[in-house]
Amino acid sequence: MSIRAVFFLSSPEHDPQVGGTPAPFVRVAGVELLTRQILTAIKNGAEKVWIAPGPHAERARALLSSDQRLKDQPVEIAGSLGEALDQAAAADEGGRMLIAGPDVLFGPDVVSFAAQSETITAPVRWDEERALFFAPASALQGLGADKAAEAITGAQPMHAKDQPYDKRAFVVPIASPADVKQGKKAIFSIVTKPTSGWVSRNLNSKLSIPLSKFLSEYPITPNMITLLTTIVGFSCFPFLIRGDYLGTFMGGLLFQLAAALDRSDGEIARSKFLASDMGEWIDTIGDNLTYILFLIGLTIGTRERTGHDYILWIGIGLIVLAAVVLGLMYRYLLTHTKSGSLVAVYKDMEAKFEGKEKPLTYRILDKIRFMGKRDFYSMLVFVLCAFNLLELTFWAAIITVLCILAYLMSGKSKLPTADASA
Repeated sequence: MSIRAVFFLSSPEHDPQVGGTPAPFVRVAGVELLTRQILTAIKNGAEKVWIAPGPHAERARALLSSDQRLKDQPVEIAGSLGEALDQAAAADEGGRMLIAGPDVLFGPDVVSFAAQSETITAPVRWDEERALFFAPASALQGLGADKAAEAITGAQPMHAKDQPYDKRAFVVPIASPADVKQGKKAIFSIVTKPTSGWVSRNLNSKLSIPLSKFLSEYPITPNMITLLTTIVGFSCFPFLIRGDYLGTFMGGLLFQLAAALDRSDGEIARSKFLASDMGEWIDTIGDNLTYILFLIGLTIGTRERTGHDYILWIGIGLIVLAAVVLGLMYRYLLTHTKSGSLVAVYKDMEAKFEGKEKPLTYRILDKIRFMGKRDFYSMLVFVLCAFNLLELTFWAAIITVLCILAYLMSGKSKLPTADASA
């Protein structure tokens, strides 16, 4: 069901300020609340947004024109709340409407709830305290500006049992500095990707999320964080090539630290609406260059420790094989997807097998695929290096690359070829 959003920035009874700043323009995790309302609505299905600015019209227009994230978005400034409601209702009689006041921070699933809930048959309010309303467009159609505004502001609170119970459906009133902190906490509670592994969710996040919360208040872009992460990852190389315990330990530690920091660029991108295809590619390339340099350092360090020349030849083969695997995955991304993330390759493989018999090799390797994900593999490397097991780390790297290649080959028949896509 289609949905449209209306945001009013003040009312005669309600023009909240936080530290002297009108609530719609207070920064929550580095982004103005109004910007958050608009982008959360649009990115989760709202076809258009109307703003009733009240006395803040000039500031609202300045924000819309200066914030690059709001450029070319379907946003219109109306003369009043009633006018905005009247226009939104007239746009689609069969649709739904999400209406939020000047001090309401809401999560993405609130928008989904507004569009899909079967309990919204008349204008309703989230609760007595929060200026968040839902309404079927048909209930406001033809009422006119004044009566439409009355219908919304006079709406009764919905039953608690009808509200969605999901951390992505948070509703936080922003009326004080403490509320701003609570809002930031809610935002960062949902930044972890659903595809993140156990180590990433339960261990690496303990470092990355506090760091991302801190960095969110500053004009630091995800690409800047990616560069920092890549530098940390590269710094494992001069330690690994030493082959001694200190070099092994520090190399493993820095490789794991880079994996933990690798969450932060995505967390900042998602929390501040800065995600982009280019940023995704930069992150992927930075990660993979770190892998290759790690394998080179691991090979040299293992040769230095063992004195066996065959380690160099095996290592060269390993590095070439890793480059081939990455090349195949890059080629697939460029020819069949719009994504810059290697996760898209695995998702497509799983989708092609849906409802079909999977080969035994694929099923076995799919069960252990998590071991090749960066979060698990980096932690494994760190543990092995901490116990000075450099040779075992080298052979584990070989097995990991071979398993990834075998997994891709076992599912390759289910992926479209470049010729087929042409």
